[in-house]
Amino acid sequence: MSNDDYLAIRDFNFEELNSIHKPKMLAKFKHDKIDNKIGAGYNTLYDDEEYTKIISEAFEKVIHENFEVSEKLKPIQTWIYCQNDEHFNCVWHNHANTSTINAVFYIDPPSQEEGGGIQHLFEGENCITNPEKNKIYMFPYWMDHRPMPQLSKEWRVCVNLEYFCKERPVWKKNNFLW
Repeated sequence: MSNDDYLAIRDFNFEELNSIHKPKMLAKFKHDKIDNKIGAGYNTLYDDEEYTKIISEAFEKVIHENFEVSEKLKPIQTWIYCQNDEHFNCVWHNHANTSTINAVFYIDPPSQEEGGGIQHLFEGENCITNPEKNKIYMFPYWMDHRPMPQLSKEWRVCVNLEYFCKERPVWKKNNFLW
């Protein structure tokens, strides 16, 4: 088994929708996390109902196309994390208490040379994925990961999603229990 057995990358193109929401997401993140230090953790909830409905329905479709899952136990929410060369938190974490399948997609990710990828830890091996626009990255709730710092002054905005169900999912690609 390798990290590739526990990292699913799929097309997820919401470029027009994301371009509309990116300024609002960045403003909310700056307000909540930089200016006011609201809530625990490094993400903040992006609670736009229209955006969340569109993204969560698409995420569920990708889940059902790629995994055998039990019934969803809680609604999908859109969480945002933003960083640049001055504001970032590269903290190892997992989602063992909040999800079964964790996912992230990036709006305007920095180039590979600028950093800002996502690092996963799998069986003692560090694997860095350089995000691409219009892709969603899904991995098991138990997999430790962290955002990597970047050199660019431009803000990297990513949207985090969690699918939470009673039983561990099975990836249809390889029949692996996640």
